[in-house]
Amino acid sequence: MAGSGPGGGYRSGMASNHVRSARRAGSPRRPTRRRIGLLLLPVLAVPVLLGGCGDGGSSKDSANDAGTSTTAPSGGDGPTATAPGPVQLKVGGRATIELEANPSTGYQWEPAAAPDTAVYRIVSDTYRAPDTSRVGAAGTQLIVVEGVAPGTATLTLDYVRPWEDGVAPAETAEFAITVS
Repeated sequence: MAGSGPGGGYRSGMASNHVRSARRAGSPRRPTRRRIGLLLLPVLAVPVLLGGCGDGGSSKDSANDAGTSTTAPSGGDGPTATAPGPVQLKVGGRATIELEANPSTGYQWEPAAAPDTAVYRIVSDTYRAPDTSRVGAAGTQLIVVEGVAPGTATLTLDYVRPWEDGVAPAETAEFAITVS
């Protein structure tokens, strides 16, 4: 019988060959509901999976709104400031500024302007990872400042993505540093 073969008949053989040749030629497949559903599945699953990545309602904004810094004795670098506000230092004394940061988002705290090195200097700037295995959880950026000479100066830190020029900072934290 003419046209019979692996396709099972003249018409099915032709249709099969026609479809194969169209796909070989690079014709796109028409999306089906199943394919669309499979493509949307990861998009819809991301918010569900990231739902547990919140910080339980706490936010560094609430600490920043207080307008005063919280200082406490620290291990080896003097007092620790955990919120914007005043920082008291002696000449040669150090303090650590600890701010919540999440470099996995590209953001980090950076000085808005060069430090007033006549009054203080930035000794180090490091990141401490969070005490959790949650992906994307925020850690702490530690900025250690040291008193150079008696005086008062302001250290303004901007929470920015360093490669984004001309973009306003996501947050700003201001510390009034007094060295005596």
